[in-house]
Amino acid sequence: MDLPPGIQPDDVDDRDVDHVPGRSADHYDDDETPFGTPLNWIGLEAVRRRHELRRLRPFVAELVAMWEVPATVVPACWERHDPIVFVLSSVRDAHDAAFADAQPGSASSDWLRVWQWALAWLGDLTSTTACKTRDGHTPGVRQEWADDVASHGEISATWGAMEALADVDYEKRVAHEARRAALRVVPRQQEG
Repeated sequence: MDLPPGIQPDDVDDRDVDHVPGRSADHYDDDETPFGTPLNWIGLEAVRRRHELRRLRPFVAELVAMWEVPATVVPACWERHDPIVFVLSSVRDAHDAAFADAQPGSASSDWLRVWQWALAWLGDLTSTTACKTRDGHTPGVRQEWADDVASHGEISATWGAMEALADVDYEKRVAHEARRAALRVVPRQQEG
C-alpha cells in the first residue's frame, strides 16, 4: 500500500487499493464487501482523503483516456475540486457494482447510463471553474457563508445570522398556518 511518509497501514481505514476498470469483484480482499462501498468524501480526514485519491486516480485516468474526455469535462486538476471528486468516486462505485461477479447482463448498460449522466454533470461542474485547459488550476470561488458554517459550525457568526433569519421565517409560517386553520373552522351560516 502506497501511503504518505510516517503513515502506517493501520492509520487508514483501508477498503481496497486497486480500483482499476476491468477488475473483477473477487480481486478485492474484503470478503464482507465484494466490491467497494460508497465513500462519503464530506469531512474525510486529510490522510484518508489522500489515500482515497490515490485509489481513485488510476480509475479516472483510465476513463479519461479511454473515453477521450476533454479538459472541459474533467480538468487535469480534478482532484482539487471536491464536487468533481465526489461525482467521479460515485462513477467508480457504480462501475464496481456493475462489473461485480453475478451481475445481470444489463448491469453494463446501467453503468453506461450512470457514466452518461456523470459526463453531463461533470461538464456543468467544470463550467463553473476556470480550469478548462489541459494544465493549471484556478481555485473556485467559494461562498463565504458556506465556508464559515462548514469550518465553524454553530459557533460561526454566519450560523447565528442564518438562525435569526430562520426564526423570523418560522414565526411567519406559524402565523400563516394559524390564519389558514382559522379560515377552515369558520362555521357556515345556516339558512333558514
